[in-house]
Amino acid sequence: MKTTIKNSKMTWLVLGTAGTWLLLLAALPAQQPGNDKKDPFVKNVASAEKAAVDEGEEDDDSEIYNIVVQLEYIDVPRVKLVDYAIDPGIDTDATPLRQRVQEWIEAGEASVFETSLLATRSGQPGKVESLGLLTYATSWRAESGFPAIWGKRAFGSVVEIDPVYSLNDGSIDLRVAAEIVKHAGESPASPKPSWFQQGDTYMPLFQTMQFSTSVTCIPDHYMLLGTQPPFNGANDRSILAFVRCGRSYVRPNKATDVANQQSVTIEHIEVLSEDYDRWAYTQTVGEIPLTARETAGKWVSSDRARNVGFAVIQGRSGQKLRASSIVELTFAKDHHWSDVGQAVGSGGVNTGATVDMITVFGVGGICDLNVTPEITAFVGTNVTHRDKGKPDCVHPIFHTMKTTSQQTLKVGETRLWSTMTPPGDNGQPDFKHKVLMFVTVRR
Repeated sequence: MKTTIKNSKMTWLVLGTAGTWLLLLAALPAQQPGNDKKDPFVKNVASAEKAAVDEGEEDDDSEIYNIVVQLEYIDVPRVKLVDYAIDPGIDTDATPLRQRVQEWIEAGEASVFETSLLATRSGQPGKVESLGLLTYATSWRAESGFPAIWGKRAFGSVVEIDPVYSLNDGSIDLRVAAEIVKHAGESPASPKPSWFQQGDTYMPLFQTMQFSTSVTCIPDHYMLLGTQPPFNGANDRSILAFVRCGRSYVRPNKATDVANQQSVTIEHIEVLSEDYDRWAYTQTVGEIPLTARETAGKWVSSDRARNVGFAVIQGRSGQKLRASSIVELTFAKDHHWSDVGQAVGSGGVNTGATVDMITVFGVGGICDLNVTPEITAFVGTNVTHRDKGKPDCVHPIFHTMKTTSQQTLKVGETRLWSTMTPPGDNGQPDFKHKVLMFVTVRR
C-alpha cells in the first residue's frame, strides 16, 4: 500500500526562506560500482566496496577512499538484552548481537530510535548536527517576578567523529562523541521563588543521552558503544548504541588532466526513517554513500520521500566559495515588565541556507571537497513567562541542520554526504524522518 510522506516544516523552512538559490529538483544519475578488488582484512566485503578500486592498484597506499561512520540508537526489551548477555554473551564484535536485534525489530519488539551517518577522510574530523535552539528565562526581577535574563540551550542530535585507517591490519581507530538532548517539557522553577504562582514562570526540562569514547573497528562489523535507559524512564527498555565503520572507495579516471573550475550540486531529500533504516541494514557501510541516491529516487517516485532542497554553486579549484539565502528574524530580547512585558530590546537570527566550501582538483577526475552546508529555520515559539490577564512572553525556537566534513570524490559521482534529523511539531526533532544530503561535483 502506498504511503505518502507527511508534510513537515522543512518545505517552508527551506523552500520558503531560501529564495532563488534553492532550485527545483532535477533527477541526478545514480552511480554504478566498477571492478572488483577484495580487501584482505574483510572476509565478506561488499560489492560496492570491492568495486571501487581500479585494477592495477598495488596496495592501500594507492587506494583513495573515505571513512563512513554510521551510528544507530535502538530501543530494545531489557529482558531480551539481559538474556542475550548471559548466553551467548556480548562480545567486542557486536555483529551477532546486531543481527539478533534485527530479528527483534522485524518482530515488532524493538525499534530504531535515531540514526546518523557521516563520511570523512581518514585523519580528518567530521561533525553532523540536527539541533533546535531554545530561549528561556534564567533570572527574574525581585519586585515582579518578570524575567530579567534569558539563556539559550541547544537540543537535538550531534555526532562528532575522527577516524583513522590503519594500513597495518585494516582496522579503523575511531574517536566518537555522540549526544542526544531532548526538550522534555516544562517544570516549575526550583527552588520556587516566593512570588511563584501556578501558571506563571516555568523552566524547560532537558534530558541528555551521551557517549564519548575511542574504539577500534573492524570494517563493516558492528560495535556496541554502550547502553542507556530510554528518555521515558521505562525500566523494561534499554537503548543500544551501535557504530559501524567502513571504507568507501573513490575510483579515479584514466585521464590525467586537472580541472580548474567546478560545479557543485547539493541536494536534500527527506525520507521515512523506517525506510532508510531497513535499507541501510542490508548494505555494507561503504556501499551506502554510493547507492543511496538511486534508492532515495525510488522513494521519491513512490511518494515515500520528497526533495526539500537543491542548490548549485560554481567556482574555481582551490578558491573558497560561499552561497547563502538569508532571512533575518528579529525578536524581543528584553521587556519592560511594568508595561505588560512590552519589548524594549531586540535581537536577530539569520534563517535560511548557507554553504561554505573549498574544492581542490587532482589528476584522474578526483577532487577533495571541504564543505559546510547549514540550514536554519524558525519552527515555533516557547513561552518564557505567563501572567494571568496579560499576554504571554514568548521567544522563538530555531532548528539547524549542519554538516562539517572533508571528503574525496570523483567528478560526476553522487555521494550521500550525511544524514540529519528535520524539525517536527513544536520545534522538536522529528526522529521518524531523515534528511539525506547528497553532493555531486561536475566539471
